[in-house]
Amino acid sequence: MNRVMSAAVGAVPFDLALINASIVNVNTGEVYPGEIGIVGDRIAYVSEPNETGLDAASRYDCGGRFVLPGLIDTHVHMESGMMTPANFARTVIPHGTTTILADPHEFCNVLGLDGMAYCAEASRDILLRVLLAAPSCVPSMPGESNKMAFGPDEVGRLLDIPAAAVLGEVMDYVGGVRQDDRMMAILAEARKRGKIIQGHIINPTARELAAYMAGGVESDPESRLTDEALRKLRSGLVLECRNGSSARNIAALAPALKAAGYPVNATLATDDREPDDLLHDGHIDEAIRQAVRAGVPPVYAVQMATRNAALFLGRKDIGGLKPGAVADIVVADSLDDFRVGAVFVGGVLAAERGELVIDIPAGTSPIEQRNTMNLARLPVRDDFLVKATGETVLLNAMSFLNGDPFHTTLAPTRVPVRDGMADIGSVDGRVTMAVLERHNATGNIGVAPAANIGLQRGAVAGTVAHDSHNLFVFGKNVDDMVAAATCLARSGGGFAAVLDGEVLAEIRLPVAGLVSTKPVRELAAEVDAMKIVLRELGIDNHAPVNFLTWFCLAVLPEVRLTDKGLVETTTQRMMPLFAS
Repeated sequence: MNRVMSAAVGAVPFDLALINASIVNVNTGEVYPGEIGIVGDRIAYVSEPNETGLDAASRYDCGGRFVLPGLIDTHVHMESGMMTPANFARTVIPHGTTTILADPHEFCNVLGLDGMAYCAEASRDILLRVLLAAPSCVPSMPGESNKMAFGPDEVGRLLDIPAAAVLGEVMDYVGGVRQDDRMMAILAEARKRGKIIQGHIINPTARELAAYMAGGVESDPESRLTDEALRKLRSGLVLECRNGSSARNIAALAPALKAAGYPVNATLATDDREPDDLLHDGHIDEAIRQAVRAGVPPVYAVQMATRNAALFLGRKDIGGLKPGAVADIVVADSLDDFRVGAVFVGGVLAAERGELVIDIPAGTSPIEQRNTMNLARLPVRDDFLVKATGETVLLNAMSFLNGDPFHTTLAPTRVPVRDGMADIGSVDGRVTMAVLERHNATGNIGVAPAANIGLQRGAVAGTVAHDSHNLFVFGKNVDDMVAAATCLARSGGGFAAVLDGEVLAEIRLPVAGLVSTKPVRELAAEVDAMKIVLRELGIDNHAPVNFLTWFCLAVLPEVRLTDKGLVETTTQRMMPLFAS
């Protein structure tokens, strides 16, 4: 006998009834009083408007609050939360998130195929439903230095893992549009398995977008401009509206959603969100609040995070309050200022008033003990010096536009020469930046000036450096750069800020140089302390730690620095350090 069906027709009582609820019907957009009957981990019955008196073994009084499906993040990198999957789940479930589509390409760039295996294993039995994306671009651009490069064979193996729901974001959009052999073969692996293909393309022309989609790409989280977003919506691309720590794009995208009539092909995503932001501000619940503040109707904002997300993922068992669906349910105090009061996962009360009320086992993995800082040797002063002749030298530099970490330009810089070395740090607004290969002990080190970062003194180093995650360091003086890089080489990775040889703040991320095993409150305190120090050193940014992580991502326009040197990313061409 099917107990869910039997309860639905009234033959047996429900296990649990949510009563005195304001049901948010994401199918019709209505909100009305009602009740929900649950059997085991499934919804068995959703009442008609104003229907009451469901027969159940137990009841949960919603107090007239809004009841809606569990929230879904359609594009996130758990590693950017700097937490293990279990600690990530502990953090986001109280905010109403019950399902995520996680792309572990950060882990895979550092750990190779073991990165996907670790994420799959560590994501079991943590209450949070973790759907995995098989990374399509490891590394993000051909020729970058990471642990290992994934070709079609490796991607095919990852797509065959049971937890793999989609092909991860096709970051090498240049290769996709140009029909490069590697990218075409990887896309073919996804298509022949019938997998969804996620994209990553920044402000393409209409022709580029058409070619990209013709290759099979179905979604994109990279829109930052209203016109760009509307063009993508009209094309049928699923617009993953992002509210990360650095990339907060929803305000710019809201007018496009309105112009398109609030379409079904729009979801909410966080992409990269720091632990202190997750703890203090929230996850997808905060994305809903930002959407409503930007003028998006509250019920539609909820639909983006539930119905629309489930439709995109091809999942009929989540994203709606309907008979037979998994009983992942959020009780919210309001829709205008979206605040989560209670969260049910699989019919079990998991969180209430921002706190877990059910245990999530921590789990352990040998990978969490693996040291991934495989430098050729500890850094020395000469690694960060540029030899030059004459009184001055013209160097190519990477310049951030108005502190925007996602857009850089080439900024040739005239630098004085002292004692046979370019004195980059003496130039106002310029710092020395270096990237040290840390995966295969090649000894590669890329060095170049960087502009408009904000650093006025000292040095900062990190191993969270999208997407190859080599060791980066930048500073106003070479000695502090050596101290910051050495600190991380010895600790296993993370972030370090140094002034006059003293480590002022450190975030230790020993798991792949990306993640801590500490609970979120301890980790968030470290991140908050680092932010204070970074601002004191001159990096006055609303998300200064996350800001640091984008210096090396060789698929963002227009210039980036890797361990092999400067890259013109729109053409994927290496650039000389010395300008002509």
